[in-house]
Amino acid sequence: MTVLATIVLLVHTQPIDLLAGVAANATVFSAGLQGLQLLMVAASSAALVLLIVLTVLSVYKPQGMTQFGLHKQRALSQPTAAM
Repeated sequence: MTVLATIVLLVHTQPIDLLAGVAANATVFSAGLQGLQLLMVAASSAALVLLIVLTVLSVYKPQGMTQFGLHKQRALSQPTAAM
C-alpha cells in the first residue's frame, strides 16, 4: 500500500507543476483550471487517507502470536530426530 501511495503522489506532481506555471503568470482562478484543482484536492485527500490507514495498521497490531509464529515456535520446540 505504501508503494501505491507513493506512485499516486508521484503521478500527481505533474498537475502541481502545471498549476505552478500558471500561477506564476496569472491568477489561478481566472485560468479556468477548477477541474485540475479539484483533481489535486481529491488525489491529495485519497493519499492522506491511505497514509493514515497505513499508520494505524503499523501501530495497532493483533494480540498474541500469528499462525506463522505459532507454527515456527512449535517447530523449534520439537526435538529433531537424529539420523
